[in-house]
Amino acid sequence: MKQKNYSLIGFLIALACCVLAIWVYIQFINKNPEYLIDNQTNQVLEMQVNDNTYTVAPGQLVTTDRLSRQATVRWRTQGSEQWQDEQNIAIEHKRGMFNPARKPYFIYALPYGPGHNIDSIFRSQKTVYNGKTYYGNLKIDSSFYITDYYYSLTESFPKVTKASENPEFRTKIFREDEFRQFYFQHFE
Repeated sequence: MKQKNYSLIGFLIALACCVLAIWVYIQFINKNPEYLIDNQTNQVLEMQVNDNTYTVAPGQLVTTDRLSRQATVRWRTQGSEQWQDEQNIAIEHKRGMFNPARKPYFIYALPYGPGHNIDSIFRSQKTVYNGKTYYGNLKIDSSFYITDYYYSLTESFPKVTKASENPEFRTKIFREDEFRQFYFQHFE
């Protein structure tokens, strides 16, 4: 009769736990690279990112292919002969959004995890935009390529924040009307 090898059994259980933890991270926690083109105009836009051409309808949001370290970008309205704004953009973040119309986007930060006095953070920072005062950590950006966010236009802030030792803020990018609705629902 063979003796059980408890060391081997313990090792296999630990290995299975590690594989399970990696699978949970990849499936539920990891943020995949995402590069978006948002068209907030009333015209159809054509945009070339590297060698790929994307046609974006008015009000539509399109996901581009995965980008490497450098991207050459140009755009035009459909039917126009002349391309606008050829730019070389360094891709340094896992997420980014092209804003060819240069419309304002609102990037709002909420504390992530315990240890924040939310009321003092909320009242200590304010931004005035079009005569309205918004409290909290808000940045308004109308640049061609925007990267300073964690949750994109297609995602929401999580309803429940898990306890964490990570004293960070999580940022979400909004279109102007969507931000006003979000702010009204949560803070007014």
